[in-house]
Amino acid sequence: MDTNPYVTKQKIEKTFSRGNVKPILTKLDVELTELCNNNCIHCCINLPANDLDAKNKELSAEEIKRILKEALSLGCISVRFTGGEPLLRGDFEELYVFARRSGLKVLIFTNATLMTTHLVKLFSNIPPLEKMEVSVYGMKKASYEAVTRVNGSFEAAFRGINLLLKNNVPFVVKGAILPSNKNEIDEFFSCGSGVGGGCVDAYGNFQPCLSLRHPDTVYNLKNGSLKDALENFFPKIREKKATNPEYLRRCAKCFLKGLCEQCPAKSWMEHGTLDTPVKYLCEVAHVQARFLELLKENEFAWEVKDWEGRIKEFTDKG
Repeated sequence: MDTNPYVTKQKIEKTFSRGNVKPILTKLDVELTELCNNNCIHCCINLPANDLDAKNKELSAEEIKRILKEALSLGCISVRFTGGEPLLRGDFEELYVFARRSGLKVLIFTNATLMTTHLVKLFSNIPPLEKMEVSVYGMKKASYEAVTRVNGSFEAAFRGINLLLKNNVPFVVKGAILPSNKNEIDEFFSCGSGVGGGCVDAYGNFQPCLSLRHPDTVYNLKNGSLKDALENFFPKIREKKATNPEYLRRCAKCFLKGLCEQCPAKSWMEHGTLDTPVKYLCEVAHVQARFLELLKENEFAWEVKDWEGRIKEFTDKG
């Protein structure tokens, strides 16, 4: 008999029941902090760990618990705690235990440098029920710390990873291919990325995805609710239309959307707008298309008139 004080087994239909109505939220990302003890060259959410101004603006533990309670009421079954580095939060354990006792699966996205014996025992006794995601930026000290720009981070990360391994805490490794580690690609594990119903940042803003932080696409949960954002605010965002002439001339007519990663979030990060083409994404898609013989040399996809025939021919080839 299971006597774990933190786990109560219950059928999902008893937890969330609205007849035949599907839950409007099943997964949620929560950014516990923007602070990080690394300073990775590719990261856009890595404020210094001693940034007290940012720390004082963060959601309190009670505010985060309120958001998690509402998420549960909307059908949410899994939450990803991310950052910054989520283990920097002094109340991380409190939030983790609250989420698990509430019945949520918890996925933790961490660099593992702050992993301790105490935390690993916590994860062993109260399993997160989702594989932890551990960022690894290189398999050698030189390549790893060329990315993190923090002395000692390599040893700290692998000390944390070894703690997880020794205590059988399941995790997957995530990494970014960068100039300093590109020659080590064969040493990395492969993994898939998670998909959530939205992301709550460290200050209570709810956005459709982790990267989309345009002022017009974020919802302030301190003045509203997840339900209102999901049912009213986000649908209005999806109704937005591109107006940038260059986007309409190129991207709107391009048949390589399945190869291209152009999206409002990428446009926002690169240009501060929602509909400006990102040149390097376009170039990568075109190189792939020429390799697949969907395009000829010096052709641009938005100029091709017979693209449907080309796709059919490509599909018929198997």
